Amino acid sequence: MFDVVLNNQARKFLKSCPAILSGRFAEKMEDLRIQPFPTDTKRVFGFPDKVFRVRLGDYRILYQVDHARNVLSVIRIEHRGHSYD
Repeated sequence: MFDVVLNNQARKFLKSCPAILSGRFAEKMEDLRIQPFPTDTKRVFGFPDKVFRVRLGDYRILYQVDHARNVLSVIRIEHRGHSYD
């Protein structure tokens, strides 16, 4: 099982979104702790390290996985139109 670490942008996003939406994000991140690469995971290119994304409705969770430390680092949570800027 992986530990989930949120960066500042992801933390701020979760604080500012409605409670029902943040609950859905919490459920998805719990699923990622157990299985960091579900079937809908895609690799995102254009970052210096390997970054993956998973969908949650109209939103995207961008994250990195460190297998050596068992850490899943959430880089961004954004609306799909702004995720890849």
